[in-house]
Formats: sequence, structure tokens, C-alpha cells
Amino acid sequence: MSVDISERIRSLRMARGLSQEEVARRTGIGLKSYGDLERGRTKDPHYSTLRGVARALEVRVEDLLEEPALAGTPGKAEDPTPPSGPKAVTGSARIPLPPEQFAILAALAASEISVEEAAERLARIREAELATA
Repeated sequence: MSVDISERIRSLRMARGLSQEEVARRTGIGLKSYGDLERGRTKDPHYSTLRGVARALEVRVEDLLEEPALAGTPGKAEDPTPPSGPKAVTGSARIPLPPEQFAILAALAASEISVEEAAERLARIREAELATA
């Protein structure tokens, strides 16, 4: 499985506000197995696993496997490192996300920080933004 699929699964899960535990439960696989899938440690996952993850995230399996196309350019793959930085996926929309916020959400997704710590860090970023505005 490519890292892109893992990142896509993680982004979709986070955009929907779901925990790894919730997606694993909805998918019917163990939490460790789901975590390995999301971190790219699972090589060639079975189609039924991907189908379960897609169902849990309310997307098509193809949405997990295909590279996103550029808006207005059918069939053209998107640059994997866009100049505006990482993007959060919400439904079918892609919203630019500042690198600091993306790093916090990625750490949360990897269970490296708690929800409370992530909220505190994001609040500090927001306070700094308001102070400079």
C-alpha cells in the first residue's frame, strides 16, 4: 500500500472527526491493524478491508486508491506537494491547511498527542493569529 493511501485515509478520518477506534470498529478490524493501515505499515491490504474503510469513511474505494484530479482538469494528477502546503480533506472539498496546524493534526492522528493537547496548541495558534491581525 502506498503512503498516499495511508495519508488519504488519515485525512478523511480526521476531516470527519472520527477516532481511529471508531473507524476500526465500523470497519470490523482491530485497532492495531487499522493503525498499521493508516500509518502505511500494511502492504497490499485486502480489497474487503479497503471496502470497509471506505464505507466507514463514507467514500468510494476508488476515492482511497486514485490520485485526486486537479479542479477542472479531468484525469490530471495533482502535484503531491502543492506550494500552499498540506490540505485537509472535507467531503469533496480540499481546504489549505497551514503547516503548523497540519503537524498538530498529524500528531493527533498518530496518537502522539492527546485531543486536549491538540486543542491547546491550536488555540495558541489562533490567539497568535488574532494578536497579529
